[in-house]
Amino acid sequence: MLSPSRRGTGPLPPGGPDGLLKGIPSGPSARPLLLGGTRAILLLAVLLPGFAAVSGQEELATITGRVIWPGHDVTTSVVQIAKDPKFQQVVMTYAAVTEAGTYATAVDPGEYYVNVLVDLDGNKRASPGDGVGWYGVMDLTDDRQRPRTVTARAGQFAQNINLRVSAVFGPDMKLQAIEPPRKVAGPPLPKDGAPVRAEPVTVKGILVWPGHTFENAVVWVQSYGWQPVACTRPDPQSGRFSFKLDPGYYLLLAFADVNGSSDLDAGDIVWSYGSAPHPGTSDPPRLAVRPDSPPGELELKWRGVLRNEGGVLAPDGSAVLFALQLARVPAFVFGRVVWREQIRSGAVKFSKDINFARLSAAVELSGPKGRFAMPLRAGDYYVSALIDLDGDENLGPGDLIGFYGAHDFAAGDAPAVLQARAGTVVPGVEIEPFAKLSEEGRPRPLEQR
Repeated sequence: MLSPSRRGTGPLPPGGPDGLLKGIPSGPSARPLLLGGTRAILLLAVLLPGFAAVSGQEELATITGRVIWPGHDVTTSVVQIAKDPKFQQVVMTYAAVTEAGTYATAVDPGEYYVNVLVDLDGNKRASPGDGVGWYGVMDLTDDRQRPRTVTARAGQFAQNINLRVSAVFGPDMKLQAIEPPRKVAGPPLPKDGAPVRAEPVTVKGILVWPGHTFENAVVWVQSYGWQPVACTRPDPQSGRFSFKLDPGYYLLLAFADVNGSSDLDAGDIVWSYGSAPHPGTSDPPRLAVRPDSPPGELELKWRGVLRNEGGVLAPDGSAVLFALQLARVPAFVFGRVVWREQIRSGAVKFSKDINFARLSAAVELSGPKGRFAMPLRAGDYYVSALIDLDGDENLGPGDLIGFYGAHDFAAGDAPAVLQARAGTVVPGVEIEPFAKLSEEGRPRPLEQR
């Protein structure tokens, strides 16, 4: 793809930008694996009709990570894996990055370099405004940083191969460095060391609404680019809630479904962190989550009444506090994975593709009862559940798999569609595992109880 030039400008390598998106494979040749969230979990797609496992899969290596460009849609990303730092010997091109930025692809064992082009306008070529990143480069203006090699070993994962967009193409198609978010992304990259990733920060808060309880309330977090991040139900009596968030900038919002419609609609009460809109916009204020100074308990006391067009009117009617982009408010999915024993760890995954070749979102199970909560962009999804019974953070013999709406593996039940509409609460989503992995790693029907 590209080799980074110093100080953020310079000529393109031979071939120029026109060749960046040529030869993108589709279908099995892209070798997508089913990774999402923080756990490496494989083999899900072998349960689905028509899926052909890759021959010799156990001899391949897997490279996984995230494309990071806060506030931007990265689903148009193209990840390239090459044998050389100038990306003239590309061995794999992968174009199935999820909405959360995750990617995973199988390669032959070896040493590789990895980069990404975020094709924002979707024109299948590099053009002004598109973003570029390399593994090992977080700041293009730092002369110490160069693309780093990735060692891919047979049968193992090279994890956290994260690609932060560090440059964009300017109008003249020269690369322009992006100033790194030093204040929220941890300390600078150490010389000749691995990238530093700040630990998640616990953010606690309370909804303020004197004389009321919060049984029908939902609290949620979005990026300031309106990408869904997390959601939860506050304590019904006190209104308290908490999230674990990576350092960054977020919209922190809540609503109470006062009319019992299970939708965020006109007349509902809406809270935000802060009151005045973000400067230059009508958007809610932004919350800065910093690794070096976690906030104390946040009071969401700025509340108003939602109007049809998305404006949130102050209770006294004197002003519009801020406005919601109602079409970009997520659906709020709450459910649990049903199992007769306590669940040590597991995950729920959402895909718009019945073969789960392209994941949209993933969330780890919360607590031994297998509960989960996930905000999703509006759309139709297929949902899978993976229970890691032995807690080794890998899907292996004895672990369990299930799908929303499917109950009989032996009969070939297909997953059902979960419909998620913007601003809708989708409660009671239950998934019961119906297959277990054998010692050979193949799914087998669970014995009927």
